[in-house]
Amino acid sequence: MKFIFRVYLLVKKVSPVFVFFFFMFFFFFCIDNYLYIVGKPGTSTIQNTETEIPSNQITLTWSAAAENGAKILTYTVWWRQVEDGGGVGEWSSRNTSSDALSFTVTWLEFGTTYEFGVTAWNSYGQSARNDEKGLKRIKVIPIIGKCSTSIVREFH
Repeated sequence: MKFIFRVYLLVKKVSPVFVFFFFMFFFFFCIDNYLYIVGKPGTSTIQNTETEIPSNQITLTWSAAAENGAKILTYTVWWRQVEDGGGVGEWSSRNTSSDALSFTVTWLEFGTTYEFGVTAWNSYGQSARNDEKGLKRIKVIPIIGKCSTSIVREFH
């Protein structure tokens, strides 16, 4: 109550321009609950921990992106092959639904290393792609010597 009374006394003694800027400053910089970030979504982080998989498919999971003032419309999963010498292939991608936080990639080749990333889309555009630290690198290792003898007998 004392604060309001002091502000009232201050308002009576200063120019209206000062009062306007004072209240604008107070509203925009002091009241965090009324400020919203509006723009492209925040980045998503892939949560898979494996670095090698013994299968030609993987289900990627990621964290939800910050909406930043507009509902997430879709997520895009990105992947590319990485060669042993350090070269990389072209990016491929697939879109998922807005509420999907996982996607299964089923066309991986054994003996190949892949990098994966995820972006989110809202009405303001696409989130930034993951930087090198945010990309997930996973090698698809061939399964050798783990074939069941019952399967082998069926083909003889």
